Amino acid sequence: MSSSASGQIANHTVCDLAESANPPRDSLNPYRCSAAIRDVQDFYGREYELRRTFDALRKWECVNVVGERRSGKTSFLRHLAHPEVQLYYDRGGADSSLYVYLDAEVLPQNPCEFFREIITQVRARWPELSDFDPATLDAEHCERQVRQFLQGLTPRRLVLLMDEFESIATCSAFPLRFFEFLRGLSQTYNLSYVAATCLDLKNSCSQEYCTSPFFNIFRPVTMGPFAPTEFEHFVRETSSRCQVPIYQVREEILDLAGYRPYLDQMVCSHYFYAYLEKGSLEQTHELVWQRFSEEAAPHFASVWSTYLSHEERRALQLLAHGSQEADADSLRLLEKKGHVCDGHIASAPFAVFIRRQDALPEIRDQIQQLSPDAKPITQPGIVVDQDSGHVHVEGELLDPPLPENQFKLLSLLYHKKGKICDSYEVVSAVWGTEYLDEVDDQRIAQLFTRLRKRIEQGERPWKYIITVHGRGWTLGG
Repeated sequence: MSSSASGQIANHTVCDLAESANPPRDSLNPYRCSAAIRDVQDFYGREYELRRTFDALRKWECVNVVGERRSGKTSFLRHLAHPEVQLYYDRGGADSSLYVYLDAEVLPQNPCEFFREIITQVRARWPELSDFDPATLDAEHCERQVRQFLQGLTPRRLVLLMDEFESIATCSAFPLRFFEFLRGLSQTYNLSYVAATCLDLKNSCSQEYCTSPFFNIFRPVTMGPFAPTEFEHFVRETSSRCQVPIYQVREEILDLAGYRPYLDQMVCSHYFYAYLEKGSLEQTHELVWQRFSEEAAPHFASVWSTYLSHEERRALQLLAHGSQEADADSLRLLEKKGHVCDGHIASAPFAVFIRRQDALPEIRDQIQQLSPDAKPITQPGIVVDQDSGHVHVEGELLDPPLPENQFKLLSLLYHKKGKICDSYEVVSAVWGTEYLDEVDDQRIAQLFTRLRKRIEQGERPWKYIITVHGRGWTLGG
């Protein structure tokens, strides 16, 4: 069993595989890109969100799990439903709690059938707790019967994990009285709700219900990106499981997907198959970029059109075109969702997608001024624009953009052109001084090899990145 980077319920195996490792051809792909994750051993990260949710439930509170589609809400709710997860996070109350998962999209669309499904699940899983026959539930006496059923579960706590709750919150078959009744039940009985929605509950319900006190009883928990340590654990652990050295291309994974779990799973899946095809991860980045960009395009379009506010789209367009004038509040929200990291768009293909969208009217002139097409680069050799992140080689814009670490390396060489950069300077500029004892010569050499493949226009002797044996590297051309 494995879980998040902190090892909350896991028996971890961390293995940094060598490039020469040869997995069997029937090696199983451990990455999940389409369906929700059901098995505990396939769930990674979400340590903060898990602790925050179980903390609320211990206090008899309700939780609103908020996140765009493909942010992992369903996987998160199903993870909460596992007894071993409950035992770890809710040691004091797991044995006395009943967790019931409900997918609102497939539930019968009226209050009576909603409660009948709950009672049916409880009776099927814990028949010794109640002899209430769900078939006897009727619309006229529904509320009284539900109260009797909950009273019979005392002192047990019932936790309803309600997925796609906006399907109910926007359905006319569920009147305002239904939500008021739900609120009353949570205040009177041992009952808590975990409701998953794409937008926060107040923005997910019908306008006429927005003033209902029901929506004020929830603590929000946002499905954001992996923490860096969680991402590291995810890549290491899955590399070990499938015997493919995907951990060695984690920087390229971050360049393509950032810390968003769904996109990370997708990118890693493409690297897995590229390795089986090529027998190596060398020279696979452009192939994976192309395949990932094609598969992720519908997701990018959905995020752009459905889940971003006008202000967030404006901020992303400014960032994608190299402006540092994006609204600070919008940037904070985008970072919370995982679309922005360290002041840049987290996914390079998403940045390419954004640049191809029609500019918003109020920033069209500003973007035109920032566009490299408006001011063509005629300077020969390598030109690095630190603010925009653009790199031009002999006047041609490098597209797709360089991954973050390759850009940092090229920026170092560019700004010290004519001087020699040694290994100390390279590690400090690319990884940080705290990694001076961890980054070895092989890893540095691999980074130079990947950068040369992107910017050199021929074979040796190299024109732009020149090795000065025994001393370091310098930028020529």
